[in-house]
Amino acid sequence: ELTVGLPPRPTAGTGIDALTHAIESLTSKGRTPVSAAYAHEAIKLISKALPIAVKEGTNVDARGDMLMGAHLAGLALTLSGLGLVHGIAHSVSAHVGAAHGEALATVLPEVMEFNSREVSDIYATVGNDMGVSANSDTAIEAVRDLADSIQIRNALSHYGVKQEMVADIAKTVLADSVTSNNPIAPSDGEVQGILTSRL
Repeated sequence: ELTVGLPPRPTAGTGIDALTHAIESLTSKGRTPVSAAYAHEAIKLISKALPIAVKEGTNVDARGDMLMGAHLAGLALTLSGLGLVHGIAHSVSAHVGAAHGEALATVLPEVMEFNSREVSDIYATVGNDMGVSANSDTAIEAVRDLADSIQIRNALSHYGVKQEMVADIAKTVLADSVTSNNPIAPSDGEVQGILTSRL
């Protein structure tokens, strides 16, 4: 009931943050069987409840499922750590002040695509958790569709990121400790490529 008055935009942003916690926890280098169990349950709850909570802010069942999902995702990341999506979002927010959840939503599917060559089997389980086919590409598309459906995914240029800023943002991404927990260690060029693709 305490979250019923939270407007749609911060509901969407904080909800995507929780979903990202769960997805990154599953694929991080620090993942464990316990963190994975928390993360899978979080994805199941959040993927169903988030669009409802954004659209029907007074839906107490959806709000309750979001709180439980966010809590479970938090338990997961405490054990496993995060990854490149958070590394990019931290840097983007530091450089241009974009809201954290919105910065995450902007690059989450792209980082999943980058990571999929290493963890496609794990992303397939994300698809299963989200109620779509157990396939990496389908899961990534489902995540993109979810972010689009709650209107939280924008181009980086929407927040003021310009091409000439990309190199500096990438340096900050690579210096962030969460980035080293990503399943694939990205190069400077690869980070810049992800950023440029979202301008």
